[in-house]
Amino acid sequence: MQDPGNLGTLIRTADAFGASGVVALADTVNPYNPKCVRASAGSLFHPPVAAKVSAAELIAACRARGVRVVAAAAPEEFDWTAAACLLVGQEAAGVPRELLRAAEATVAIPMAREIDSLNAAVAGAILLHEASRQRRN
Repeated sequence: MQDPGNLGTLIRTADAFGASGVVALADTVNPYNPKCVRASAGSLFHPPVAAKVSAAELIAACRARGVRVVAAAAPEEFDWTAAACLLVGQEAAGVPRELLRAAEATVAIPMAREIDSLNAAVAGAILLHEASRQRRN
């Protein structure tokens, strides 16, 4: 994420849907950027937020804990009931290649029209909602 508003929105969404935490990679906007803090609407202080983590550190931590790495790239076709680390890429560039190679799965959001992509925060929100929905059922 490069846009602090998008990161703040995703932190707020992660909080709303019960995510265990949020990880901002080293090349991501600072989660404590004032615009990010405002966009999180206070949620920045609820789930743990780790910042400036390298892709290699994230992958290693997930694997050590048995957490599946899933890249946003049909949520209803993916089993979100087990622990998973959802990777949402930068607005223009998507998920970095290193993380795509490490991902056990990729998911996409089916859309009615041939639209190139959704806003990163919106895509993350839709996928977090689906994960939350599956875990409640």
